[in-house]
Amino acid sequence: MSLRRSGKDAATHAHYARIAGVTDCAHRRLAYRATSALTALSIVGASILPVPALALPQDGNVIEGDATITYGENSIVIQQNSDRVIIEWQSFDVGANESVNFIQPSELAAALNRVLSGEASVILAR
Repeated sequence: MSLRRSGKDAATHAHYARIAGVTDCAHRRLAYRATSALTALSIVGASILPVPALALPQDGNVIEGDATITYGENSIVIQQNSDRVIIEWQSFDVGANESVNFIQPSELAAALNRVLSGEASVILAR
């Protein structure tokens, strides 16, 4: 982490550090400790947050184009049969042991996936 400052900011910082009796080395140690504490706090905070119940994308509905959606136990396969397709989903989450595969007719094909839930999608899959 760099604590270098240039111009007026450096002079102001040095002035206040001298007033507070903080040396440059001490300032770096304090910054490191603060960063370490924030990192530890964020890790602890993340571990106590509830983990959302993930499921594969839900309620896929082909709005435009031609595609077939096949649901498996831990996977979904979307076989796209037209160059362009629009699919609306109620949610689009993918867990760590789940997969979603799009099989498209060519490298120029495109799929637009709209998620209607208003919630952020969580993608943890491979």
